[in-house]
Amino acid sequence: MDFIVAKQTAMATCIEHKGIVVSLKSSDYTTSEFKAFKKSILQVLRYCDHVHLVLVESEYRLYMNDAAAVIPTPTDPGPSPNFTGLTELAQIENTKAIFNANKIAYYAQEGVSDAIKNIISTNVPESILSALQDEDHGFANVTALEMMTAIGDVATDNEAFSVADMLQQYRTMPDLEGEESLGNYFHKAEKLAKKLSTETPNPVPNHGALQVDLLAHIKAHGGFKDDVNDWEVKPSANRTWDEFKSFFKESDKKRRLLLKHGVSSQSSPFGANNVTDNDIDVKISTKVAAGLAQITKAVESSLDEALATVPTNTSNRISSSTAAATKRIEELTQEVEKLKKENERSSRSRERQRKMNKQCPHCNRWHPYIAEEKCYGHPNFSGEVPSGWKKADP
Repeated sequence: MDFIVAKQTAMATCIEHKGIVVSLKSSDYTTSEFKAFKKSILQVLRYCDHVHLVLVESEYRLYMNDAAAVIPTPTDPGPSPNFTGLTELAQIENTKAIFNANKIAYYAQEGVSDAIKNIISTNVPESILSALQDEDHGFANVTALEMMTAIGDVATDNEAFSVADMLQQYRTMPDLEGEESLGNYFHKAEKLAKKLSTETPNPVPNHGALQVDLLAHIKAHGGFKDDVNDWEVKPSANRTWDEFKSFFKESDKKRRLLLKHGVSSQSSPFGANNVTDNDIDVKISTKVAAGLAQITKAVESSLDEALATVPTNTSNRISSSTAAATKRIEELTQEVEKLKKENERSSRSRERQRKMNKQCPHCNRWHPYIAEEKCYGHPNFSGEVPSGWKKADP
């Protein structure tokens, strides 16, 4: 089909010019190095006529030298044209032509987007984009613009500035409601500390002091309540700076993913890791819809091919299509059954959580998987109480 060819052609064009990209070899790169990287990415996209994929509207207008330029946003027009109410052949043909053009534009952009995201991710250190990368789907759920923004956020100013300015930057708390993830914030803090250690005879900034301030900042935000509670009951030996970064980087990643889908991490007493029955229902519905779409597409494709051949081959091709569709339905049924079983296991787990879910009277915290007698605040607790630990406010 024309739109599939358009997608493949667009991807091939991008890949053909990937050699001009100026890679960021080290995670300690400057603003100037990032600009060179971004310029090379734009050069690749210019060959594909899709520079808007990594530009915000103000940048796009400057790039196009047009104050009224609007970023094109082609959308999938659907599986087939809408001929409702059309009686004239010319109207039908015109509607079909517009539909095909929109379909080709959409799939071409999808092809460029997939290719450029792969090019971006393979030309920067893996750690830079780890906060955006999904364990199962990679970068499928983020845009090329979001990737470039994350890379730009980590770049350090290569112009001369005072030690006082660097210290101020180091001590500035992140905007937890902003675009910058905690993963990127931690990376910048490490880079500033490294730069300060070479620019001044004073000791490297104390990450411990920053950790205390940052934990207070995270607490005040209110969106990490359960994770803060989990962190504070960890043994002191496990509450190092490296552990702190890793723990809250993942916590922030989950929180942002939930917010992206319109779910608050505090909407449930079980926090960001809670999975509801509705979540499973959505997964099942999505899986069924995706499967049916694949079946429909396969059948339509086979029918198109059959109708394009001589009549003697038609029945064979349709039979082949039917067999493929039947096989896909069987696979889809198995996948849905698997999700239902997952839902049953999750329901039993949540029921156990509900029974265990109560505030501990000894510390005023929620720790459903830690027995009361093992709470630091329990009068009979005989283990080591972490330095600085105190009972939470009711």
